Parts: sequence; structure tokens; C-alpha cells
Amino acid sequence: MYGPVFDTAGTLIDPGQGIRIFLYVTARSFDGYVWQAIEAKARGFKAILRRSVTVRVVEDVDEVVLSAAEAKALVAGDPDVLKRVQLQTEIVKLEALRAAHLDQQVQARWELKRLPQRIADLRARVETIAADVAFRDAHAPQPNAHGDKPFSFVVDGRAYSDRVEAAPAFAAVIDRGVDEFAAGQATGSCPSMSIAAYRGFEVTVRPATSGTIRLGLRCPERSDALEYATARTLEAAQVPAYGIGLFQRLDHLFDALDAELKAAQDGLAREETNLTSYTDQLARPFEHEEALLFAQRDLARIDRKLTHHGGSSGPPAPPCINAALDDEAAA
Repeated sequence: MYGPVFDTAGTLIDPGQGIRIFLYVTARSFDGYVWQAIEAKARGFKAILRRSVTVRVVEDVDEVVLSAAEAKALVAGDPDVLKRVQLQTEIVKLEALRAAHLDQQVQARWELKRLPQRIADLRARVETIAADVAFRDAHAPQPNAHGDKPFSFVVDGRAYSDRVEAAPAFAAVIDRGVDEFAAGQATGSCPSMSIAAYRGFEVTVRPATSGTIRLGLRCPERSDALEYATARTLEAAQVPAYGIGLFQRLDHLFDALDAELKAAQDGLAREETNLTSYTDQLARPFEHEEALLFAQRDLARIDRKLTHHGGSSGPPAPPCINAALDDEAAA
């Protein structure tokens, strides 16, 4: 006969309507627990895919396993026994969430002690770098009638207007600084030293790793001015070979001041956001506190009921198991 056909899995195969799948669940059986496990896993996946920036803990879906107590409750068929096991599982989970919440509160308190000073330091750094950027712009060489920017470099009290001519004198003063560093290392003191002046800034040199040095720039207007050092080091023995490349490194430092200011501003904004976030987090109560108290009260109620009926602190043995034991003893 032509018409709908059911296969052994409960699938309805209807040539005119396509395929429809029917799922059957048996009451008081293991089926309910299977769907509970699937639901818990789906919640875990949704929590990950939600991509929330405020959620730091996601429930472990691998913890959804059937315990021996839950298996006994399923066999017993007593709704109070099954409810008791479910409440115990729920309480364990909620207590773990509360412990994580308390850990976050401790972290928030620690961060709130650290952040005010960190923010103050970053604000001072932003103000200092901004002042250095303004000082750099005020002393930037202006193009002449031919569109060329004039060059001025002062070393050993002499001003140079040509890079090629100034390069040997610059290399010579760096070599003297290296010799002083070697003497300072013997006495345990080798800070950076000012060796020249370029575009209104002091040019400094400081020792880096073995046999290398770093060039730097420092605003002479403030005693607490920041010193900006080159990212790449120079081989002390090869300084004369760098030639006018020494000035190019200083020019790159001037250009990098804008990025340095942007990084400091971003760091300040980030820490100010963290301060607000941790303040809100510290004031936020445990969101599942009411559910935990309700579950604990409900569990206590069921324990009293089972104790009253069973005469013991634990749940009574399932009737079907007791009957089987009695029949075996009688045989």
C-alpha cells in the first residue's frame, strides 16, 4: 500500500511530505537524564559563542555525568529521591560558582588597591610625553626657500650644519662615552650621559648588552624628563662606520614620540576602564545566592521527609530493589 511508512527508529517517511522525525522519551527512565546532559552541553556552547567580555568562567560540560546516586534514584522511581540527588548536584555547582565569585571579589579588591597609583603614573607619563611632543614640534627645522630642512647638531660646543661633517665628531664623542662606561663598570656606576644637542633635545648614550650601546633623547627643560632610547643597539666598536646613519636613528626617535604618546594614552584609558569595571564587580552580589539558598532549604525539607518516612538520615532503598532482595531471601 502506498502511504506513510514508519521505520524502527520512529522516523516517518512520507513520500508526499518529506521526512519527519519523532523522538520518544520514557517517563522515569534514563532518557530524561540524556536530554538533561544535552541541555547542559548546549548551555556551555552558547556561553562560549556569546563572546561576552564580562564573563570569565564557563561551566565545564564534561562534568555532566551520571552518578551512582542518580542511577539509584532513577531505579527507585521516588520523585523525592530523584529530586534530592538533583538538588545535591545543583548545590555543588552553585557553591562552585559562589567560590569563583569570591575569588573575583578578592581579585577586584587587589586591583582597586593597585589601579589608583597606576593611573596616576600613567597620567603623569601622558602629560610628560605630550610636553615633549610639543617641544619637538616647536624646535622642528622649517624648510627654506628651496624646500630643504636645515640641519643643526651641537657637539663639544661646536655647531655643525652638515650631516657628513658632523658624523665623525658624533662618533668620536660616543667613543669617549664608551670609555667612560668601561671605567664606570669597574666602579659599579654607568648611567646614561649627555653628549650632544639635536633639535633642542639632549642626545644621550647608555650601555646596553656586552659591547653595545643605545642612543637616546631627553628634553633639557625638565629635570624629571623621560629618556627615549633607540630600540636597536649599536656595536660600540663599529660606531664610526655608521656615519650619517647615527642621525637617522635620532630622527626615528623623534618620529616615534607620537606612537609613544598614543600607547600611553591607550594604557591610561584601559586602566581607567578597569577601575570602573572592578568597582562595579566589587559592588555586584552573587547572582545565584537566592537560588542556592532555595536549593539548600528544599534539600533540607526533602531530607526531613525522607528521614521521617525511612527512619534514617539517608533516602530509603528503592521498593523494587527491596522486593527483589526479599524474593531472593525467600527462595
